[in-house]
Amino acid sequence: MLGGTLLLQVALLFLAWFVGRGFGYEIFHIGKLGPREIGVAVVAFGACLALRQVGRMVRGDAERRNLFVYQMVPRDRNEWILWTVVVLAAGVAEEAAYRGVGMSILTYSLGNPWMAAVICAIAFALAHSVQGWKSGVIVFLIALAMQGLVAITGTLVLAMAVHALYDMVAGWLISKEAEKFERERMA
Repeated sequence: MLGGTLLLQVALLFLAWFVGRGFGYEIFHIGKLGPREIGVAVVAFGACLALRQVGRMVRGDAERRNLFVYQMVPRDRNEWILWTVVVLAAGVAEEAAYRGVGMSILTYSLGNPWMAAVICAIAFALAHSVQGWKSGVIVFLIALAMQGLVAITGTLVLAMAVHALYDMVAGWLISKEAEKFERERMA
């Protein structure tokens, strides 16, 4: 399953790069990277973690046990290696596609960056629909936070880093909880 996800992320990155290149969009443009931009990235990361906690609070243990993400988290060294590669690819590809190229195209087409941001956030949430509707709402809000990060800093690179770091931390936390659920089931 993770192998297929990696393949899809690579395809998404290629499409974003190919389309973005067609109109001069530089996916890996960094621009100014100072304390202000790093601070905004730290705030965005904190917002993502806070939203994750909200997502946990709206579900009980029984509901969390049955979530798809609890079944796909890595459980051994080899799975963690593949998970890490997938997380890095997702951070780069999804930010390039949704917050970068998609946002640029929709802003140009609609003439309204706010509407473009909402549409991109909806698309991002729908792409994560396998996680359930409650997670979809959280993912939508995370997407808006990430869009704010890009808008304030002027670069996708920080959003890519925050996205990948968040996914790694969330995956680690989910794996610990999945282990706990497994121990309880076996007892």
